[in-house]
Amino acid sequence: MFSSLWVQHLIQGVQIFSATLSLFFLFGIIYFSLKRKELRKKERERWESHFRVETQDEENETMREWNAIRELFLSPDENNWRVALLKTDTFIEHCIANMFSLDPNLSFAEKLKMLTSSDFPLLDEVWNIHRLRNRIAHERERIHLTQRDSIRTMHSAEEILRTLHCL
Repeated sequence: MFSSLWVQHLIQGVQIFSATLSLFFLFGIIYFSLKRKELRKKERERWESHFRVETQDEENETMREWNAIRELFLSPDENNWRVALLKTDTFIEHCIANMFSLDPNLSFAEKLKMLTSSDFPLLDEVWNIHRLRNRIAHERERIHLTQRDSIRTMHSAEEILRTLHCL
């Protein structure tokens, strides 16, 4: 009924069809793999740019806050120096708490007691600023600051904040 020649032609036709279909699917796989790679790259860039903007905004906000404190230190008014010192203490506390993941429910002094000089080499400087802040907060009228004290404290705070990577 079927001749062997007819079966051979049928098999060759199926082979040609299968090879063509395989090439079609192979090109499809390659094409869609390349498109997927491009889409992933665009999505990654969009994702990273989103977070890069937030980080830059955060850095800008930190710098604006520090510059406002700095202006208080540089003003000729002793009351501004007092306010600057109080704000500096809070600013440093925030940076230290973030860097060392300290319990936010602890007082700043308790947080500092948990650290050692090997954890943070400028710990003594931080303590000096904190002690001066406490004296100003508790002995307000009896403590008189000079502009020299103000500038010295500002420079010390900037060194601390740079070491903490807050500036």
